[in-house]
Amino acid sequence: MARRALKPGELPTRETLVARAAVWFGERGFDGGSLRELGAELGVTAPTLLHHVGSKQKLYARVLAHVADDLAAAYAVRAGGADEDQITALVDAYLAWSRDNEAYARLLMRELLDNRERAANGKYWPLAGIVHKVTAQVRRIRGGSEVDAAMVVFQAIGAIAYFAAAEPTLRKILDLGPKIDLAAPFRAAMHRALTAGLEKRRTA
Repeated sequence: MARRALKPGELPTRETLVARAAVWFGERGFDGGSLRELGAELGVTAPTLLHHVGSKQKLYARVLAHVADDLAAAYAVRAGGADEDQITALVDAYLAWSRDNEAYARLLMRELLDNRERAANGKYWPLAGIVHKVTAQVRRIRGGSEVDAAMVVFQAIGAIAYFAAAEPTLRKILDLGPKIDLAAPFRAAMHRALTAGLEKRRTA
């Protein structure tokens, strides 16, 4: 979608500002640019932008919350039913969301890879709500400890994010054309990994 050019001195709405900043941070990372550069892209001065958002850190916090809400909404649309269906919904929702929102997905990966100290010490992490919810579902299906279930969920989240980012490269490596569907076999592999042990528990 083409971005509407702002009129001189016009401030974007808060929703527009946060959405554009999410793309900007996703492309550059937190330390990859200044508010002055973001303001220049939006057509406003740095002091005006600073007055509007408070600080770069506060804007970034709003961006993370926006990304988390966007992902949670995508998951909520698909979630429902039994635990196994909820896990399928996680795979489907996160994969579709990552492919449709490349900048947002990239921002989450940057937060983990580039900002390890802040992520470790911060009071808020965008995926926390979904991770807790799906971890409980995986644990009900697979048994074991909460940590074991969480490791399975984190493995899946990382695999989904990596697949979404690396799909063009994977197609090149495997010499596959654009018409070959890679999402379906990937989803099947993720579902098997997340629900391993389910049949055994059903027949026990």
